[in-house]
Order: sequence, then C-alpha cells, then structure tokens
Amino acid sequence: MDTTNLAATTIEPAAPEKQQSTIEPAGSPEKADNSEEPQDVSALPQWAQNLIHKTRTEAAEARTQGKNAATQARDDVVQAISKALGLADDTKTPTIEDLTTQAQTAQAQAIEARRELAIIHAAVALHVDAATLTDSRSFMAAVASLDPANTDAIMTAVQEHVRTHPHLAAGPQAGASAVDQPGQAPGRHHTAGSLAEAVTRHYQH
Repeated sequence: MDTTNLAATTIEPAAPEKQQSTIEPAGSPEKADNSEEPQDVSALPQWAQNLIHKTRTEAAEARTQGKNAATQARDDVVQAISKALGLADDTKTPTIEDLTTQAQTAQAQAIEARRELAIIHAAVALHVDAATLTDSRSFMAAVASLDPANTDAIMTAVQEHVRTHPHLAAGPQAGASAVDQPGQAPGRHHTAGSLAEAVTRHYQH
C-alpha cells in the first residue's frame, strides 16, 4: 500500500505544471517579433525613407553653412583689424598669429620711441648731446629695461652715463656760439638748444 501511494505522488505533479512551463516560453518569440522596430531605413516605407533622407540632407547643409559663416566672420574681423593697423595685404589674409606678432612688434617699437623721447628730455635738461647719447649702444642697452614713464630712473641713468663719459656734457649752454670745444670732434658742435631742436637733430642724424 505504501508503494502505490509513492507512485501516485511522483506522477501527479509532473504532468500539467512542466508542460505549462515549457509551452509559455514557446509563445513569447511571436510577441517579441511584433514589438521589434525596424533598424534598417530600407525596411521603412518609401515615403519615410524620403523624409529621413531629406531631413539628413538639410541638417548637413545647415551645418556646412554655419561653419562657412563663422569662418567668413572671423576672416572679416581679422581683415578689419589688419587694415586698422595698416597691415593689410591684398595677396594674403593674415592669421591671428600674424596679427599677434605684428601687434607685439608695434607695441615694442612704441615703447622704444617713448623711451628715446624720455632720454632726450633728460639730455636737454642736463645739457647733454642727445644724439650722441641715443647713438650709444652701451647706454641704450643699459636703459632697455627702464619704463619710459619712470623719468627719475631715466634721468639717473643719463647722469651715470655722463659721469663715465664726461665729453657728452662738454657742449655750451643754450644760445652759446657753436664753435669747436676742447676735446670735441672738429665740425661737430654740441649745442643743447631747445627740446625740439634736440629731437630734430636726433632723427636727422
């Protein structure tokens, strides 16, 4: 009697439950197929393919036009700056690097000109030959790092240079006759004169 009951218990749970578990997954691929969306554009209807192609083409054209407009705007700005600086060249559009280098060079030249003018001011005040002073490579190298606005430092530098080169201060005062002085090269007269005259002599030298 125990053996019969045992056989019944092993057969009864096996029949419907295992069949249901194996049947349910079998029906799922059909549902999955219905939910899948086409990944290839060619699988879409022709009207949808045309719409997608048109949209992509318009987007690409818009990106290209945007890039071209940005490039043209940048070139226009560069050209305007170069013309304002007098650096425009009809044969070549300068780059940003070119303009930066040219601007730095122009700035350095402007600072050098201001420094020379400050030296001439100091030379006139000290009755020193400004042309000879600014022609001195050793002196100009010594004051190359000085700020043109620092007139006290430039005045001191001129005084120090004249102290070691006393012949620079050998010229007569303003209004004195322009004759050769002792220790002065013949034909070169160190007349201080006005600031305007000193500047003129410096740039004509």
